[in-house]
Amino acid sequence: MANPDFPGRAASPIGPARALVAVTPNDAADLPNGLTRSFFVGEAGLVAVIDAAGNTAVLSSAAHQYHPVQIRRVLATGTTAAGIVALY
Repeated sequence: MANPDFPGRAASPIGPARALVAVTPNDAADLPNGLTRSFFVGEAGLVAVIDAAGNTAVLSSAAHQYHPVQIRRVLATGTTAAGIVALY
């Protein structure tokens, strides 16, 4: 995918995020903007996710922690953390 800010260069999956979107955990729906680059957790707890490959996992998160994982969904069931933000 081309990077509109730097013509001729691809957007890097490891570069800085270009958009931040608050996440509402949902057992039935994927994140509306697609796969994340990573995600941030504001308040400590557990985060139940479905990753890019379709695997389900429950991650333990400290407050103010970034997780460098591409996810497609944050599940309501099993998630106790708050202040989750998807980074795109």
